[in-house]
Amino acid sequence: MWGITLMMLSACGNGTPDYDATGTFEATEVIVSAEAAGKLLRLEVEEGTKLKAGEEIGLVDTVQLYLKKLQLEASMKSVENQRPDLAKQIAATKQQIVTAERERKRVENLLAAGAANQKQLDDWDAQVKLLERQLVAQESSLRNSTNSLTEQGNSVAIQVAQVEDQLAKCHVQSSAPVEQPAQPEAPAVEQPAQAAHVSAAPVEAQPVETDDTAADSAADDATQLYHFLHNS
Repeated sequence: MWGITLMMLSACGNGTPDYDATGTFEATEVIVSAEAAGKLLRLEVEEGTKLKAGEEIGLVDTVQLYLKKLQLEASMKSVENQRPDLAKQIAATKQQIVTAERERKRVENLLAAGAANQKQLDDWDAQVKLLERQLVAQESSLRNSTNSLTEQGNSVAIQVAQVEDQLAKCHVQSSAPVEQPAQPEAPAVEQPAQAAHVSAAPVEAQPVETDDTAADSAADDATQLYHFLHNS
């Protein structure tokens, strides 16, 4: 009887586990994808790689967008070249006004000396007023043309900014720290890969029976067996 009891007690001390509980890790999936559609030229990431937020891991083809940007920049330069020089455009008219006023003054002096008539003075008065009206109209036309070109330039500048934003979105970046990023063999941009973020994943633990607990239970069973055999 004692042999049976000792055998049961000694069997409880083998196979001590290195853990106190078992459970499962629940990973949070994180999307790693490009915001722009196109041919994926580069994807420098492997399964299990840890990424930082905003870290670039790939590149989508940017050739067409870059060419469009060059075209828009050329259009902007063309608009700037069409912008009129207001001072130079009205310089000739201003000079004509100065000359007409000088002639008017000369006729006025001749009229005072009796060497000219009133009609000649009136003609020069009318000429000066005509040139002044032409100057006002010319300045208004040039300002309107300048404003129109300015609006065109602003429109092209907005298009350039849009292309630059699209170029920036061609760079594939991680949106959050991840443990398992996109698979290298999945280059399709339309179907972004998924990665698991387990750095802060919740853990559900379930306690397991250790050798100490098993030993106590076995000891109780052995004691009961001993009393049963002894009494019998």
